[in-house]
Formats: sequence, structure tokens, C-alpha cells
Amino acid sequence: MAAGAIHSRPRSGKSAAAYEFLKDAKLPRPILILLVVLVVIVGAMLALAALDRPVPLTHIEQPVTANAATN
Repeated sequence: MAAGAIHSRPRSGKSAAAYEFLKDAKLPRPILILLVVLVVIVGAMLALAALDRPVPLTHIEQPVTANAATN
């Protein structure tokens, strides 16, 4: 190596061979797109679930009259 050359960073105690498979591991594009879409959908679902909207009250029951009670 020539004087003044840029040296690589010092190696850690772990073997470089243990990480060789990570260099060539590439995620296929369709799987990457699917993961991104799933993350966006789940994020949108959580955002919509966190919205706090008031729900108007609706009366389902009708008042009981005296005529209905005698029958």
C-alpha cells in the first residue's frame, strides 16, 4: 500500500465470512413493493381507527302506552 493511502476501517472480532451472505442478499422488487403497500394499508387503518368522531344518538325504543300494556 502506498504511503498516505486511505485505509479501511479496523475489523471487529467477528469473522467477515459470517456476513458474506448479507452482501448478495437482495429483496426482489415485487416483494418489496408488497411490503411497502402492506405497511401503508396498516398505517392507514391505524390512523382511521384513532380518529375520534361523535356518533349521533338514535332512539330505537318507542314509549310504552297504557293500551299496549293491557293486551
